[in-house]
Amino acid sequence: MNRTLLNASHDKHLAVFYQPMPNGTQGAAAQQAEQRERLNFGFGKLERLRGNVGYLEIVNFTDLRQQSAETASALLSTLANFDAIILDLRRNGGGNTPMMAFVATYFFDPTPVHLTDIYWRDTNETSQFWTAAFVPGRRSARQPLYILTGASTFSAAEDFCYSLQSLRRAVVVGETTGGGAHSGRGLQRLTSSFTAFIPVGRSLSPITKTNWESTGVTPDIKTSGEASLSVAHVNALKALLEKETDTQWKQTLQQAVDDLSKSTPDR
Repeated sequence: MNRTLLNASHDKHLAVFYQPMPNGTQGAAAQQAEQRERLNFGFGKLERLRGNVGYLEIVNFTDLRQQSAETASALLSTLANFDAIILDLRRNGGGNTPMMAFVATYFFDPTPVHLTDIYWRDTNETSQFWTAAFVPGRRSARQPLYILTGASTFSAAEDFCYSLQSLRRAVVVGETTGGGAHSGRGLQRLTSSFTAFIPVGRSLSPITKTNWESTGVTPDIKTSGEASLSVAHVNALKALLEKETDTQWKQTLQQAVDDLSKSTPDR
Protein backbone atom coordinates (compact mmCIF):
# COMPACT_ATOMS: atom_id res chain seq x y z
CA MET A 1 0.00 0.00 0.00
CA ASN A 2 2.72 2.49 0.96
CA ARG A 3 4.57 1.80 -2.28
CA THR A 4 1.38 2.64 -4.19
CA LEU A 5 0.97 5.86 -2.21
CA LEU A 6 4.58 6.84 -2.92
CA ASN A 7 4.25 6.15 -6.63
CA ALA A 8 1.08 8.22 -6.80
CA SER A 9 2.15 11.16 -4.62
CA HIS A 10 5.97 11.09 -4.81
CA ASP A 11 5.86 12.08 -1.12
CA LYS A 12 7.97 9.90 1.19
CA HIS A 13 6.06 11.10 4.25
CA LEU A 14 2.65 9.84 3.15
CA ALA A 15 2.17 6.41 4.73
CA VAL A 16 -0.32 4.04 6.39
CA PHE A 17 0.65 1.96 9.43
CA TYR A 18 -0.83 -1.12 11.08
CA GLN A 19 -1.02 0.03 14.69
CA PRO A 20 -3.68 -1.61 16.88
CA MET A 21 -4.81 0.57 19.78
CA PRO A 22 -3.89 -1.14 23.10
CA ASN A 23 -6.53 -0.71 25.82
CA GLY A 24 -7.97 2.45 24.30
CA THR A 25 -6.45 5.92 23.98
CA GLN A 26 -5.00 6.02 27.50
CA GLY A 27 -3.32 2.66 27.00
CA ALA A 28 -1.75 3.84 23.74
CA ALA A 29 -0.45 7.02 25.36
CA ALA A 30 1.05 5.08 28.27
CA GLN A 31 2.72 2.63 25.92
CA GLN A 32 4.22 5.45 23.83
CA ALA A 33 5.53 7.24 26.93
CA GLU A 34 7.16 4.04 28.19
CA GLN A 35 8.76 3.43 24.81
CA ARG A 36 10.18 6.97 24.62
CA GLU A 37 11.80 6.59 28.04
CA ARG A 38 13.15 3.13 27.25
CA LEU A 39 14.80 4.55 24.11
CA ASN A 40 16.33 7.39 26.14
CA PHE A 41 14.17 9.91 24.28
CA GLY A 42 16.08 9.40 21.05
CA PHE A 43 19.61 9.86 22.37
CA GLY A 44 22.18 7.13 21.84
CA LYS A 45 25.86 6.81 22.57
CA LEU A 46 27.87 9.65 24.16
CA GLU A 47 31.64 9.23 23.86
CA ARG A 48 34.93 11.11 24.19
CA LEU A 49 37.10 10.48 21.15
CA ARG A 50 40.85 11.09 20.80
CA GLY A 51 41.87 14.72 20.89
CA ASN A 52 38.98 15.62 23.22
CA VAL A 53 36.40 15.39 20.45
CA GLY A 54 32.89 14.68 21.68
CA TYR A 55 30.55 12.25 19.92
CA LEU A 56 26.78 12.05 20.45
CA GLU A 57 24.34 9.86 18.53
CA ILE A 58 20.79 11.18 18.10
CA VAL A 59 18.47 8.58 16.59
CA ASN A 60 15.20 10.50 16.89
CA PHE A 61 13.87 13.96 17.79
CA THR A 62 11.14 12.87 20.18
CA ASP A 63 8.33 15.14 21.42
CA LEU A 64 9.59 18.09 23.44
CA ARG A 65 8.32 17.44 26.97
CA GLN A 66 9.77 17.83 30.45
CA GLN A 67 11.50 14.44 30.63
CA SER A 68 12.84 14.55 27.07
CA ALA A 69 14.09 18.13 27.57
CA GLU A 70 15.84 17.16 30.81
CA THR A 71 17.53 14.21 29.10
CA ALA A 72 18.59 16.35 26.14
CA SER A 73 19.92 19.09 28.41
CA ALA A 74 22.04 16.68 30.45
CA LEU A 75 23.68 15.16 27.39
CA LEU A 76 24.06 18.37 25.39
CA SER A 77 25.53 20.19 28.38
CA THR A 78 28.19 17.50 28.64
CA LEU A 79 29.32 18.31 25.09
CA ALA A 80 30.54 21.69 26.34
CA ASN A 81 33.53 19.82 27.87
CA PHE A 82 34.87 18.93 24.42
CA ASP A 83 36.97 20.99 22.00
CA ALA A 84 35.08 19.79 18.91
CA ILE A 85 31.79 17.92 18.51
CA ILE A 86 30.41 15.25 16.19
CA LEU A 87 26.66 14.60 16.08
CA ASP A 88 25.64 11.31 14.50
CA LEU A 89 22.30 11.54 12.67
CA ARG A 90 22.91 8.67 10.26
CA ARG A 91 20.04 6.60 11.71
CA ASN A 92 17.79 9.54 12.61
CA GLY A 93 14.47 9.29 10.78
CA GLY A 94 13.14 12.61 12.04
CA GLY A 95 10.53 13.45 14.64
CA ASN A 96 9.52 16.62 16.42
CA THR A 97 10.58 20.02 15.02
CA PRO A 98 10.38 21.85 18.40
CA MET A 99 12.80 19.27 19.85
CA MET A 100 15.06 19.75 16.82
CA ALA A 101 15.13 23.50 17.55
CA PHE A 102 15.75 22.84 21.25
CA VAL A 103 18.78 20.69 20.44
CA ALA A 104 20.08 23.21 17.91
CA THR A 105 19.92 25.97 20.53
CA TYR A 106 22.85 24.43 22.40
CA PHE A 107 25.17 25.16 19.46
CA PHE A 108 24.46 28.89 19.22
CA ASP A 109 24.93 31.98 21.38
CA PRO A 110 21.92 33.18 23.43
CA THR A 111 20.87 35.66 20.73
CA PRO A 112 17.94 33.89 18.99
CA VAL A 113 18.66 32.55 15.50
CA HIS A 114 15.96 31.82 12.92
CA LEU A 115 16.36 28.14 12.04
CA THR A 116 13.45 27.10 9.87
CA ASP A 117 9.77 27.61 9.02
CA ILE A 118 6.89 25.25 8.29
CA TYR A 119 4.10 26.45 6.01
CA TRP A 120 0.78 24.70 6.72
CA ARG A 121 -1.45 24.58 3.67
CA ASP A 122 -4.51 23.41 5.64
CA THR A 123 -4.58 26.65 7.66
CA ASN A 124 -2.50 28.92 5.40
CA GLU A 125 -0.25 29.69 8.37
CA THR A 126 3.51 29.60 8.90
CA SER A 127 5.21 28.33 12.07
CA GLN A 128 8.64 29.81 12.79
CA PHE A 129 11.32 27.98 14.74
CA TRP A 130 14.13 29.90 16.43
CA THR A 131 16.87 29.00 18.87
CA ALA A 132 16.01 29.98 22.44
CA ALA A 133 17.52 32.82 24.44
CA PHE A 134 17.72 30.48 27.44
CA VAL A 135 18.26 26.77 27.84
CA PRO A 136 19.20 24.82 30.97
CA GLY A 137 22.82 23.80 31.10
CA ARG A 138 25.83 24.85 29.05
CA ARG A 139 26.06 25.70 25.38
CA SER A 140 28.68 24.66 22.82
CA ALA A 141 28.52 27.72 20.59
CA ARG A 142 32.24 27.96 19.83
CA GLN A 143 33.34 24.39 19.16
CA PRO A 144 33.76 23.14 15.58
CA LEU A 145 30.65 21.07 14.84
CA TYR A 146 30.29 18.13 12.44
CA ILE A 147 27.08 16.28 11.58
CA LEU A 148 27.10 12.74 10.19
CA THR A 149 24.40 11.86 7.64
CA GLY A 150 23.25 8.81 5.71
CA ALA A 151 20.45 7.75 3.39
CA SER A 152 18.26 7.07 6.46
CA THR A 153 18.61 10.64 7.76
CA PHE A 154 15.12 12.03 7.14
CA SER A 155 12.54 14.74 7.86
CA ALA A 156 13.26 16.74 11.06
CA ALA A 157 16.79 15.31 11.12
CA GLU A 158 17.30 16.73 7.63
CA ASP A 159 15.89 20.05 8.82
CA PHE A 160 18.53 20.09 11.56
CA CYS A 161 21.32 19.41 9.04
CA TYR A 162 19.97 21.80 6.42
CA SER A 163 19.46 24.63 8.91
CA LEU A 164 22.87 24.40 10.57
CA GLN A 165 24.57 23.95 7.21
CA SER A 166 22.79 27.00 5.76
CA LEU A 167 23.76 29.04 8.81
CA ARG A 168 27.35 27.82 8.40
CA ARG A 169 27.35 26.53 11.94
CA ALA A 170 28.13 22.91 11.07
CA VAL A 171 29.97 20.81 8.50
CA VAL A 172 27.84 17.95 7.17
CA VAL A 173 29.77 14.74 6.51
CA GLY A 174 28.53 11.55 4.88
CA GLU A 175 25.84 10.62 2.37
CA THR A 176 23.01 12.61 0.82
CA THR A 177 19.95 12.37 3.06
CA GLY A 178 16.53 10.87 2.31
CA GLY A 179 14.77 13.93 0.90
CA GLY A 180 11.63 14.49 2.98
CA ALA A 181 10.76 18.12 3.76
CA HIS A 182 7.00 17.78 4.26
CA SER A 183 5.33 17.81 7.66
CA GLY A 184 2.16 16.50 9.25
CA ARG A 185 0.34 17.02 12.51
CA GLY A 186 0.97 13.55 13.86
CA LEU A 187 -0.57 10.18 13.08
CA GLN A 188 -4.23 10.21 12.10
CA ARG A 189 -6.19 7.14 13.27
CA LEU A 190 -8.18 5.65 10.40
CA THR A 191 -9.56 2.60 12.19
CA SER A 192 -8.89 0.77 15.45
CA SER A 193 -5.95 -0.93 13.72
CA PHE A 194 -4.64 1.51 11.12
CA THR A 195 -3.14 4.99 11.33
CA ALA A 196 -1.80 7.30 8.63
CA PHE A 197 0.72 10.09 8.41
CA ILE A 198 -0.68 12.73 6.07
CA PRO A 199 1.65 15.63 5.21
CA VAL A 200 -0.05 19.04 5.18
CA GLY A 201 2.97 21.33 5.46
CA ARG A 202 6.41 21.95 4.03
CA SER A 203 9.63 23.24 5.53
CA LEU A 204 11.16 26.47 4.22
CA SER A 205 14.59 27.80 5.08
CA PRO A 206 14.63 31.53 5.94
CA ILE A 207 18.03 31.66 4.22
CA THR A 208 17.59 29.64 1.02
CA LYS A 209 13.79 30.16 0.75
CA THR A 210 13.46 26.52 -0.27
CA ASN A 211 14.02 23.03 1.19
CA TRP A 212 15.46 19.58 0.50
CA GLU A 213 12.30 17.78 -0.68
CA SER A 214 13.18 14.95 -3.11
CA THR A 215 16.83 16.07 -3.36
CA GLY A 216 18.04 15.50 0.20
CA VAL A 217 20.69 17.48 2.04
CA THR A 218 24.01 17.41 0.20
CA PRO A 219 26.98 16.91 2.55
CA ASP A 220 29.86 19.38 2.61
CA ILE A 221 32.18 16.38 2.70
CA LYS A 222 30.84 13.40 0.76
CA THR A 223 31.87 9.96 1.94
CA SER A 224 30.26 6.64 2.73
CA GLY A 225 28.13 6.35 5.82
CA GLU A 226 30.56 3.79 7.21
CA ALA A 227 33.57 6.10 6.80
CA SER A 228 31.88 9.33 7.84
CA LEU A 229 32.77 9.15 11.54
CA SER A 230 36.47 8.66 10.85
CA VAL A 231 36.46 11.41 8.20
CA ALA A 232 34.71 13.85 10.51
CA HIS A 233 37.03 12.97 13.38
CA VAL A 234 40.15 13.64 11.30
CA ASN A 235 38.73 16.93 10.02
CA ALA A 236 37.83 17.99 13.56
CA LEU A 237 41.36 17.22 14.78
CA LYS A 238 42.89 19.19 11.90
CA ALA A 239 40.67 22.17 12.71
CA LEU A 240 41.77 22.05 16.35
CA LEU A 241 45.41 21.61 15.34
CA GLU A 242 45.39 24.84 13.33
CA LYS A 243 44.43 26.93 16.35
CA GLU A 244 46.25 25.06 19.14
CA THR A 245 49.05 26.99 20.90
CA ASP A 246 50.02 24.48 23.60
CA THR A 247 53.04 22.64 22.20
CA GLN A 248 52.51 19.40 24.10
CA TRP A 249 48.80 19.17 23.27
CA LYS A 250 49.54 20.06 19.67
CA GLN A 251 51.80 17.02 19.48
CA THR A 252 48.99 14.90 20.92
CA LEU A 253 46.58 16.16 18.27
CA GLN A 254 49.09 15.61 15.48
CA GLN A 255 49.72 12.05 16.60
CA ALA A 256 45.99 11.38 16.59
CA VAL A 257 45.68 12.82 13.07
CA ASP A 258 48.59 10.69 11.85
CA ASP A 259 47.22 7.51 13.37
CA LEU A 260 43.66 8.00 12.15
CA SER A 261 44.67 9.16 8.68
CA LYS A 262 46.33 5.81 8.01
CA SER A 263 42.94 4.09 8.01
CA THR A 264 40.71 6.97 6.90
CA PRO A 265 39.95 7.82 3.23
CA ASP A 266 40.53 11.36 2.06
CA ARG A 267 36.81 11.69 1.42
